[in-house]
Order: sequence, then structure tokens, then C-alpha cells
Amino acid sequence: MNEQRREEISKIIAHFRGKAINQNVLTEFCNLNKVEPIVIGDYEDYLYQTEHDERVIKLYPLILAECQKLRYTPEFAPEKERKEIAKGNDEVRVNITKLFEDHAISYRTVDTLGQELGREIGQTIASAGQTAFNKALEVLLLIAKDKFGGEFNMLHAKQYAEERYAKKAIDKKE
Repeated sequence: MNEQRREEISKIIAHFRGKAINQNVLTEFCNLNKVEPIVIGDYEDYLYQTEHDERVIKLYPLILAECQKLRYTPEFAPEKERKEIAKGNDEVRVNITKLFEDHAISYRTVDTLGQELGREIGQTIASAGQTAFNKALEVLLLIAKDKFGGEFNMLHAKQYAEERYAKKAIDKKE
């Protein structure tokens, strides 16, 4: 769906929301406004999506606030601490579940919504990691270009590694 069609559908939803509607009235409105007509079933789907979106827009910052309570579990933390962290992180899951309930998220969409939001948050964090990695790589490539006088290649890597290994061997003998 292109942006123009989104605007047209939004206009239709805004006009008829909360009003009694039938196919004839819907078609007449579309024709008067010179937009491609939609069938009543599509209107109902679009209205459902609009109402769902409005609930999720309100819910999203509340979910993010709960996510801020999540704690990272250090690998070598004592068992008691790791269990406390796991318990607290599980409370976040329970609280997010309560938010879904309190905001009347439909049973038909709640699983998909949870997966979509989790994917969105996860992809945002993963993308940030990739961006940081790419930035560091760019710096390293610029340093390598300065050191080797051109685009870094595998011959440079081989020669540098051989020099480092040779230097380590000499340092161990001393």
C-alpha cells in the first residue's frame, strides 16, 4: 500500500468512525472524494487495525519502561545473584503480560504483537551493534591504509602477522 492510499483510507476511517455504515454509503463517500472505493469488509479490517495501532501506541512506551528493568546476567556472578536477576527479569515478563491485558489487546493479535515488538527492539539493538562494529572497522581500515600505504589486503595481514609472531618468539627467548 502506497502513502497516498494510506492517506485515503485514513480519511475514510476518520469520516465514518463511530457511525453506522453500509456499502452504499461507503461507496458514495469514496466516489465523492475521488478515491478508489473499498468494500465494507476491508473498511472493518482497516478500522480494526487503526484501533489496534492506537492501543499499541499507548502501550509501547509502557513496555519499554518495563524493559528498562531488565538486568544483564553476568556469567561469573554468584548463583544467588543470577537467580535474583532471573526472578526480576521474569517479573518484567509478567508485568508486560499485565499491560497486554490492561490495554485490551485482542487474543488474536497478542502473540504476534509480542513477537513483532520483541523483534523490533531486538533488531534495533542488533543494528546498533552492527553500526558500532562498522564504525570500528572503518577506523581500523583507515589505520591499516596509513600503515600499509594503500587498501588493506591479505598480503598485508600475512606480513604483519609474521612480523608479530616473530617478535613474540624473540621476546619469549629473552
